[in-house]
Amino acid sequence: LYHMSSAEAIHESCEIDTMRQIGLIPGALSAVHKMQDHNLELHFLTHRHESLSDETRNFLVEEGIDVEHFECDLKFAKIPYCQERGISHIIDDKPLTLEEAVSTGIEAHTLAWQYTSQVSKTHGIPVTHNWYDLLQSVLDRIEKDSNQS
Repeated sequence: LYHMSSAEAIHESCEIDTMRQIGLIPGALSAVHKMQDHNLELHFLTHRHESLSDETRNFLVEEGIDVEHFECDLKFAKIPYCQERGISHIIDDKPLTLEEAVSTGIEAHTLAWQYTSQVSKTHGIPVTHNWYDLLQSVLDRIEKDSNQS
């Protein structure tokens, strides 16, 4: 994917054969399982073409992820979905989604991607460099939130 333009790489990375070839980001499966072990209700929301919905969901299941809540649509509105369900934390990589989360009071988390650095700095969004640290960041913020309640 490195030889492609950003748009081409994003499109290609959503294709099922590419997903299977690349696999999950290291640490993602363990992090998801640990979040579920902490009784966190996870919702998998992806901005991919809806024609990829079944393939994407099946890929996650094949990788060992229990996918109870799943939405796949290019036009899907993640933040209203979270607000309607009382979801207090979101992990995302799209700067616009991160900004919208912060503006509505949803705790935003992201991995360190070049395209998320500015929004992260501007809004004080925790940035981690791998799923292991991301897991700890999310759990720390949830614990802090529950202690303040």
